[in-house]
Amino acid sequence: MKLLRKLRLTPRLHKIDFIIILISTLVWGAAIYLRPSLIKTKCASTPMECTAESVPKFDRAAIGFNNATADEYSYFTQNLSGILALSVPPAWAGALAVFGKLMPATAIAWAATDLILVAETTALNGMIGELTKITVQRPRPFVYVNPSNDGANPSNYISFYSGHTSYAAASTTAMFLILLSRNPPLIMLFASALAIPTLTILTGMLRVMAGRHFLTDVTAAAIIGSLIALAVAYFHRPPLDEKE
Repeated sequence: MKLLRKLRLTPRLHKIDFIIILISTLVWGAAIYLRPSLIKTKCASTPMECTAESVPKFDRAAIGFNNATADEYSYFTQNLSGILALSVPPAWAGALAVFGKLMPATAIAWAATDLILVAETTALNGMIGELTKITVQRPRPFVYVNPSNDGANPSNYISFYSGHTSYAAASTTAMFLILLSRNPPLIMLFASALAIPTLTILTGMLRVMAGRHFLTDVTAAAIIGSLIALAVAYFHRPPLDEKE
């Protein structure tokens, strides 16, 4: 399969990567800052438009959930995904250098490249997610319980899609794709692949249980986050017909 063959090639950085990271981060931050002025609190002004009946049947189960413990643990699984993405690939490069299978300078170059790829994936994922949130402006599930009160807060209109879930998906997918290009032991590659559905699904479930997102929010987030990581990896691999 051409895609798999290409993803196994050694990644390369481009001069534009730093510009992409900078612009994406700035747009992401600006969008968050402008939330109050861009989001319309429609549920507070017209509560009858934000009833449980207005939500698709397959999403209604999330209405009424408000588990604080699940909310807390969703931050843990999200952050764990990022920690793994930032630490595992550089640790593998360092281990190769320690055991004399890779020159120290090459190990440092690998680690730097991997960290930049994770940073670019994170920045693009954050920017795209935030722009989507302020465009769609979907109320969180708990808003439908008390639209007049909870609907008055602009920060409660960022349900679609889940930033926690997309970050978990993007981070773990990025980690796997980086390791795929670094020829690690099969068990290490398998463990990193297993982390993708484990942490992504767990994070998504916790966000739904916390009443912060609908099922469609976390499903879309898992798909989009993974695709962003895949796109970043793909465009940093050389052409198949080019010798490394």
